[in-house]
Amino acid sequence: MHTTTNKPAHPDQGPTVQITINRVEYEIHRGHQTVEAIKALASIPPADELEQVVNGNLEPLPDTGAITLKGGELFLSHPRDGGSS
Repeated sequence: MHTTTNKPAHPDQGPTVQITINRVEYEIHRGHQTVEAIKALASIPPADELEQVVNGNLEPLPDTGAITLKGGELFLSHPRDGGSS
C-alpha cells in the first residue's frame, strides 16, 4: 500500500471520519471533539500528551482543549516530559 502526504481535495463525507492515532486508524464523529474523547478512543492514558501532526510539525494539544475533525488528521501520543510528583 502506498501512502502519500497529500490530503484529499475535499474532507471526508458523512457523519464519521477517519483519523490516525499512533499509526492506527479510528473512526470518530466529524466536527468538534475534545482531546479527552480522542484519547479515550485510542485508549491513551490520561497522563500522556497528545500531539497533532500539522504540516509535518507536532503541535501539543491541551488536555482541556478540543479540535474540529474533518477527516485525515494525524495524532501521536507519548508520556509527558518532566518529572513525576
